[in-house]
Amino acid sequence: MKRLLRENEELRLWLRQAREEVRRAKDEIGKKFDMKEQIISEKQGAIEGLKNVIVKEREVVKKLNEDILRTKKSKIENQKGDQHRQKR
Repeated sequence: MKRLLRENEELRLWLRQAREEVRRAKDEIGKKFDMKEQIISEKQGAIEGLKNVIVKEREVVKKLNEDILRTKKSKIENQKGDQHRQKR
């Protein structure tokens, strides 16, 4: 009977330790998951930031191209006006 009580107590101790190990493992997994979620969130924020930069850069390039086109048209019109005046 004493042997059974001792074995029972040993099993309870083992079970308590196993439960504690499981709890610690769950906590560790939870922490790692939270860290990964945070990293993912930060990277998504960085990606959105880069997308915004690209959009703004495209707008700048578009405006520059429009300015270049306007300048070229203006030069052509000025040259035509100069040629027309020279013919007179």
